[in-house]
Amino acid sequence: MLDVLKTTKFVVDNSQSVKIHMDGIKKLCKKITKETLELGDLCFNEYDWSFSQLHYIDFVFDSLVYCFWAEKGQPKWAVDKNGTVLDGSVALYYILEKEAKTNKSFFNPDYLANFSYEDGKKLFGSETEIPLFNNRISCIREVGYVLKNKYSSD
Repeated sequence: MLDVLKTTKFVVDNSQSVKIHMDGIKKLCKKITKETLELGDLCFNEYDWSFSQLHYIDFVFDSLVYCFWAEKGQPKWAVDKNGTVLDGSVALYYILEKEAKTNKSFFNPDYLANFSYEDGKKLFGSETEIPLFNNRISCIREVGYVLKNKYSSD
């Protein structure tokens, strides 16, 4: 894996047109509340999840949020949210939220480590198959394995 801090150090040290205003970030963080965490079609405050469960969902999301491009001339992978069509990363986060809300096993690393193709068909269900479907199943299994073997409190 690339060491992001090392590979971006030159850019960070030599940037002339970009500056991070830490005081501004601190002010913004103080304004953020559970009620204001709304982004487009996603609403992070509609579920009563613990902070660790939100990180869990983010961990799964981060492992799957790549390549949503359709083949030339083919339709994009998309899902329906109450009559609104979502695609790409927004659709991915929506289906993970929905799965976590309806499937209590979702927060169990064993469930993810043994995630089946049938589970994937259900999770990513759409008229169009999500790109790199098999790779995403492998990623979900790897996430489950890592959570189970490296971070489990058992």
